[in-house]
Amino acid sequence: MNTVAVITSTIGRPHLEEAILSVQTQTYPCKHYIFVDGERFWPEAKQILDKYPDVIATYLPMNTGADGWTNSYINAMAPFLVKEDVLCFLDDDNWYTPNHVEQCIKALQQNPSASYAFALRNLYLARDWFVCPDNLESIGPYQNRLPNPFHYELQINGQHLPMYTNQHYQYHIDTNCFAIKRTLARQLAHHWTHDKKNDYIIANTLRQSNETGVCTKSFTVNYVIDLAKYDSGFIQTLENLLPMEQILEAYALVLKNKHDLNLQLHGNQYPWDTLPSQS
Repeated sequence: MNTVAVITSTIGRPHLEEAILSVQTQTYPCKHYIFVDGERFWPEAKQILDKYPDVIATYLPMNTGADGWTNSYINAMAPFLVKEDVLCFLDDDNWYTPNHVEQCIKALQQNPSASYAFALRNLYLARDWFVCPDNLESIGPYQNRLPNPFHYELQINGQHLPMYTNQHYQYHIDTNCFAIKRTLARQLAHHWTHDKKNDYIIANTLRQSNETGVCTKSFTVNYVIDLAKYDSGFIQTLENLLPMEQILEAYALVLKNKHDLNLQLHGNQYPWDTLPSQS
């Protein structure tokens, strides 16, 4: 039986508790390692972590994620600090469905040559605001068929606003979606710190390697979009025209339409349902 470690870096944000609970309700046993990233965040994190003595908490004196490096250094060192067979990752503002780890392990067991698995994710604008399943961005080797850049038009208060967005990187896998065998995770460690877009670097390093990955074909990661970071230009274009709540509503509609269109371009079938799951 494969043992599993879930790695979380945190600055003590309130949603950390929901991330913890989502790990504790997994249908496959796993240990949760949480790294509090900097002394100034200890008090907030400790208030939450003290409720969960079974979580293995490490309080780091320095903030390794400063200047946009987020979880890079923690994810790099984690494979050398845990002994479990497989490492999963979970940001402190996201959460798993109860069968996430089970689905990852099942995919690895069914594909003995695979050294990593990746799950699919659901996109939210807030924890209670589901937008759509992601069939466009964090999909690994499967194809994003939208034009790049993607042009569209918004009608706001009688105005026609031409808009465009550059599609996210091909071959992307979000950090939260990975399940990586420990031996491979150690080999990948230094790649986390090559660039602040760390999961993109990891995904492309894996694509260019001889390692075999497998998709679980299950949407078991729930990912909350921070629009200010995700598409700040959208906010800047509309901030003098609409209140923020309506900006978010407009973005939710645009985002869902993009994902629906990509699905249509795949014949209304997920590409992982028509192509091999291994990469």
